Amino acid sequence: MKALKNNAVKILWAWTLFIILDCTSVSAAWWQVNNMSDLRALNPATVTDGDLAIVTGYYHPGDRGGGWFVWTNTTSSDDGGAIIIPNTNPASGRWMRVLNGESPNVKMWGAVGDGANNDTMSIQNALNGNAKLPFGEMLFPSGTYYVTNTLVFSPILHIKGEGSFNNTFVQMHGDHDVFETTSARDAIAGTSYAGWDHGVVVEGMEIDSDTNSTSAAAIALYRSGEASVIRNIVTGYGGYGIRCFGVGAPGLRLEHVSCFVTHVANVSFDGNMPDGTFVGGGGAVSLVGISGDGYFTTNSFIRVNNCFPLLSVYDFKGEGTYGGGFIYYKQSLGTPYPGMIGGINIYGGTYNGSGTNDFIVLDTDSQADAPVYISNVQLYSVRYLIRDNLSGRNVSADVGGLSQTTCRLPIQYESWVGGLAPTNNTRLTVGDTARYDFDPQTTGWYRVIKPSRVLHMGGALAISSFVENSLVQFDSDPELDYIPTGGTNKLGVQLSVTRTSTEYPTNRGRPYASMVRAGNYSYPGGATSFVDIYIERTPDDPDNGYGGNITLTLPLDGMDYNLMPCQLLTPSTPVTSLIPTNATLLCCVTNILAR
Repeated sequence: MKALKNNAVKILWAWTLFIILDCTSVSAAWWQVNNMSDLRALNPATVTDGDLAIVTGYYHPGDRGGGWFVWTNTTSSDDGGAIIIPNTNPASGRWMRVLNGESPNVKMWGAVGDGANNDTMSIQNALNGNAKLPFGEMLFPSGTYYVTNTLVFSPILHIKGEGSFNNTFVQMHGDHDVFETTSARDAIAGTSYAGWDHGVVVEGMEIDSDTNSTSAAAIALYRSGEASVIRNIVTGYGGYGIRCFGVGAPGLRLEHVSCFVTHVANVSFDGNMPDGTFVGGGGAVSLVGISGDGYFTTNSFIRVNNCFPLLSVYDFKGEGTYGGGFIYYKQSLGTPYPGMIGGINIYGGTYNGSGTNDFIVLDTDSQADAPVYISNVQLYSVRYLIRDNLSGRNVSADVGGLSQTTCRLPIQYESWVGGLAPTNNTRLTVGDTARYDFDPQTTGWYRVIKPSRVLHMGGALAISSFVENSLVQFDSDPELDYIPTGGTNKLGVQLSVTRTSTEYPTNRGRPYASMVRAGNYSYPGGATSFVDIYIERTPDDPDNGYGGNITLTLPLDGMDYNLMPCQLLTPSTPVTSLIPTNATLLCCVTNILAR
């Protein structure tokens, strides 16, 4: 008992537990020790059930690892923090931690947080401790936590640091994910795909993967669901910042998350597990105030791979090289739901690229790309606003009208295969106007408008460049051509042309487009319409003193989509024939543009 007296003080003055139910008072004793080693050294023969011990620190007083313990007649296993077995290893009797309103923290299980000691086991014991103590939060006090293996936590356990800059750091040393939910762990291992990550909350710390890792994630989730949020987090290095397998429902929410130096993506949504099992989905995903810097030729800021979330991004900030596209969105026919498509909605933000990067890359082998909506976004040193691998269309980053200041007006983009003709279709609208920047390489007739859903179409096509400005008004209804009138039937097509100028300066040269024609035709099973323009001189003509593309615009404001929907096409080569070989021309009207 001599050593014990040096380490502990048994407080014999009275404290009484009043058990109100039967008004019985029970005497108990308090013990005070300086660290967990001293607590273990207490002789079980000197304590009784209900005795309390106060430990002033895990290793030394004030290190935030101490707390209150009560002696309980139980046989539970020692976990290093919530349950402590004396050195004599009695068959029964344990010191059980008592939380008196404070949040548990990883230092209560022996984590040091000095950046040198390996804290992996202590932190994992702490994360496992929520099964033994009735708490829903685990605090990481200020410090740098050195870990060498993945930390696995229950999705309902709130993981919280004391600040993401210069406060709480968790640093991985090894090619492993830093954090995984229990559901993600099981799905990655291929042992179970039944889990959902409901109620995930991770906040207030910096999480760094190993600097040599190219595939690990700071946080890996699985089918993030109800009431899940990651906020005020900084991640660095590895393959991914935040990686979510399967989208879940409603999906993940990120708030003020910054990711740096990732090889694959800052934020990634994967429809397939590493073993190829499809787990993707189409829930709503919300990313608010996210930021980060890119450094690699293949990575992306946001990556959607083989799933179809409805992605909403608010007030983002990005800089540097994202060679895979700032936002990369891939859907595939290979999923169990080949007809499903998600969406991309972007509301405010800035991206300063490296000159050869694209803002959005749409990459699908499905029937349609995810539709895109962009509003109030500023881009600098960006090659394409949208690179669409389905249709082959590349949308300039300057569609907003000012060089590298994009989307002052809302921009919408769609791309799909099929409709009235089995070809690739795209629609880009700026505000209420569809737009295509046309760069013809050869002369000839180019098909620029066709119906998108029904036979009857009409509208006003504007053709503009440095050498022309023409307005073409058209209306075509092939059903009118079935009325027998005798001779050439042109009742189904109306075409008129208006120019804003009758003469151009000689240093600008002749207009590129010299004629326009509108018509319609029938084919087995239906009928359709078209508008073509004839390019007489290309922008690359050596006689052209100005150069530049031809801009085609089609105002949609006020158009009745039930009666006159039409599609502004994105031609790259001239048409080889007026109508298909199995079709019958109903009527065609041609008008001169050039004067």
